[in-house]
Amino acid sequence: MATMDEETERMMEEMEAEFDRINESMTQEEKNERFKRVETLYEDSPLFWTKLEGKDSKTVEAIQAVLYDDDPNDVARNFKVC
Repeated sequence: MATMDEETERMMEEMEAEFDRINESMTQEEKNERFKRVETLYEDSPLFWTKLEGKDSKTVEAIQAVLYDDDPNDVARNFKVC
């Protein structure tokens, strides 16, 4: 039986091989389009925001509340989506 490290290494190698296979089959235009989609995901995700200007005000309010309000449970309840 393989150890966890061996299993993880095998899985990583399989993933890299699959990525290489997919990448080699794509045209440059397809690669550019994929890059644009990923870039948009990063721009839309609060996890990767570097500034708050121009962002959805409800999202900004929720982030600021989490950072600055006292009780995180109260904050979560106030911003919970129905």
